[in-house]
Amino acid sequence: MANQTQAIGGGPILLRDGGTVVDWEAEKFKDVFALKRHPRTALGKTKNGDIWLVSVEGRQPQSDGATLAELSDIMKRLGCTDAINLDGAAVPL
Repeated sequence: MANQTQAIGGGPILLRDGGTVVDWEAEKFKDVFALKRHPRTALGKTKNGDIWLVSVEGRQPQSDGATLAELSDIMKRLGCTDAINLDGAAVPL
């Protein structure tokens, strides 16, 4: 790790080894963050090593965002085996 010059953080984990995880309570996220729809961004990796960066728009007439479970489903449908939520609610929780 001494050679690392950059890092990225996020949470909760959405997918691990092809299975849905979304254990927002264990990762200390609040229910209003996990269960309500918000704009979201996620990073995922497919079995072949392809990387997906996905944004879900929200708070718009045409898009009201996604819950963490919905975001997990989106990442799985895109072929991701591993994925993490990068951000979400831009309101105080």
